[in-house]
Amino acid sequence: MSSLTGTSIPAGQATDSRNYLSTWLGQKQKSCPYVVCMAANRSLTLRTPEWKYISSSDGPPIVPWGTDIETGYRVSPQLYDIRHDVGERNDVSTSHPRLMKKLEAILNHLK
Repeated sequence: MSSLTGTSIPAGQATDSRNYLSTWLGQKQKSCPYVVCMAANRSLTLRTPEWKYISSSDGPPIVPWGTDIETGYRVSPQLYDIRHDVGERNDVSTSHPRLMKKLEAILNHLK
């Protein structure tokens, strides 16, 4: 949005932002390599077209104000192959240690 409005972003701010104005305007078809989301307890998730990495968290496993709604919070990071596991039922983090380190490094760089 800063590119669209001609404004600048102060150093150290919006570290997860990237300029995709040309894509929005239909001049290119380049998509974002990942999206970062923040949960209510400020833990981060990194999602690519293939994978969802959920950082470790000390939050409650069940939403305190809901009925049996999982939060996704766990003390160890999680990884899901969202191409084949849309429901995020099979944590494959132990099967992909190098990918885990790569996705964790991306999140750490953005902090």
